[in-house]
Amino acid sequence: MKIRQFAANALAIALTVPAHAQESGQRVPVDVPDQPMRILIPEQDRKARPPLPLSRQIDWVTDADYPPEAWRNGEQGRVQYDLVVSSEGEVTGCRVWQSTATPALDAETCRLLRERARFEPGKDGEGKPVSSSFRGAVNWERRQPELGAGSFTIKVAFTIDERGKASNCRMVERSGDIPDEIARNFERNPCPSRNGIPYRDAQGRPVARDVVLTIAAESMPSASGAAQPGD
Repeated sequence: MKIRQFAANALAIALTVPAHAQESGQRVPVDVPDQPMRILIPEQDRKARPPLPLSRQIDWVTDADYPPEAWRNGEQGRVQYDLVVSSEGEVTGCRVWQSTATPALDAETCRLLRERARFEPGKDGEGKPVSSSFRGAVNWERRQPELGAGSFTIKVAFTIDERGKASNCRMVERSGDIPDEIARNFERNPCPSRNGIPYRDAQGRPVARDVVLTIAAESMPSASGAAQPGD
């Protein structure tokens, strides 16, 4: 807003300087207004607005929508698109204007957007629904579940002292297909995230204890899940 006010003031100053002074570079004293100038927007233009999504854009194209063949081929990329939105809020056109993905992912992007994207239509200066456009982007990235696709085991050892503070934290065992992010987190800080509660003996006195924490994950086909085509 301050930039707009500055530009408006600069324009007003330029208009008050005679043309011959502007051409010759002659300095001419100019009265600068104390208050910033206001640029008035016509009433009819205040009602105009672009189309508004009726649902979250991240739900239009999800990780579960990855085409199996594109996944197997390692296809990835960013698809930037323009949608034509009708006066009823429906998508009537989709155009990919820039993409680092493959033609198959470009086509799948538009197919899903036509099927799922719905809008409150854009409006003209009189507040009437009109056909308009909407621009967005989809990132196709081959991401694995947080716990990975395989099985793994991590054992962490540490000491809880009499004040409940963890110390001497270390990873004593790691095996299996550990996801990179989980491995980095444990290597960086294997200690428990919370401190302050000590162990106690039979008489209720705080005591130090050595602890071994075992974290194991195993993934397998779901017994209740229906088989998908291509599995």
